[in-house]
Amino acid sequence: MKRDAMNSLGTVETTGLKVATTHNAYGYILQDFGVDVAAVIEPAHGVEPSASQLQETIQKIKQSGVSVLFYELNMPNRFVDTIEKETGVQLYRFSHMTHGEYTVDKVEIEMRQNLATLIEAMTYSAQNTAVKGAS
Repeated sequence: MKRDAMNSLGTVETTGLKVATTHNAYGYILQDFGVDVAAVIEPAHGVEPSASQLQETIQKIKQSGVSVLFYELNMPNRFVDTIEKETGVQLYRFSHMTHGEYTVDKVEIEMRQNLATLIEAMTYSAQNTAVKGAS
């Protein structure tokens, strides 16, 4: 699965890509693809940031050139909309595979969807970075 995902990136320049996430649960998959998590919204999983922590996260996103924010599918996070509005990041959802009915192939199906989302986000981020660099 991982090899197929990496191969599908083709010639997309992914070196130095930085993203933001709602929490650290996505770190491993992002690390496998060489993506740096520059900002994390929740100070701990399920813990909402204070107003000052949220402002600090917004500043980190702006200063580090992050153009993508990953957040959790089917989990409301009222801060995501605020961050999107304040920074202009593109939002992408990942599944934690802990919702809905269990099926034998649920983890595989949802991991494939997560990888497709990751590829889409990396492609967007690389193109956005190239456009910013050219201007």
